[in-house]
Amino acid sequence: MNHSHPYYLDQAEMLKQHKELSMFVHRTIENNEEARIRPNKTYQSS
Repeated sequence: MNHSHPYYLDQAEMLKQHKELSMFVHRTIENNEEARIRPNKTYQSS
């Protein structure tokens, strides 16, 4: 299987965005713990 270069750029960007989201979620949970907000109030259901 031969992938073109843009495939790897797209994959790298996707992984970068996932890491940034993970850090955002991690900080949100930490902040809510400090504010004593219950985990079930951290995220609203769609």
